[in-house]
Amino acid sequence: MGPQNTFAAAAKQARYLQIFDDTDFENAWNKINGASTEHCKVNKIGDIMRCLFKGPIPPTDERQIIAAFENGNFETSETISFTTYMRMMLDLRDQAGTYLLTHTNNHKSHSYSLTLRKRRD
Repeated sequence: MGPQNTFAAAAKQARYLQIFDDTDFENAWNKINGASTEHCKVNKIGDIMRCLFKGPIPPTDERQIIAAFENGNFETSETISFTTYMRMMLDLRDQAGTYLLTHTNNHKSHSYSLTLRKRRD
């Protein structure tokens, strides 16, 4: 019979990064790091993403963000510049806009060295 709510069914596989513009990326950086900050610690990327998404990061975007930032070519192993961050976010947005999700979201959780989920102290 198929899904009763096709929008809800499609949303589970959607990539949301394409809805943000450059200003959204910049505002998220500024909220976490301050408006004139040119570099930040890589471990703040999760906070920046939660600020961008105004909450939890959708799983379909989270996998792509983790992959991009784990393999990123940063200024040092612990810091990222605003310019590099913006370049990576623009690339991720472009990928999200052209990405056709061809698999379902039924995989088990994975362990990542870069944690985007909010840590509980």
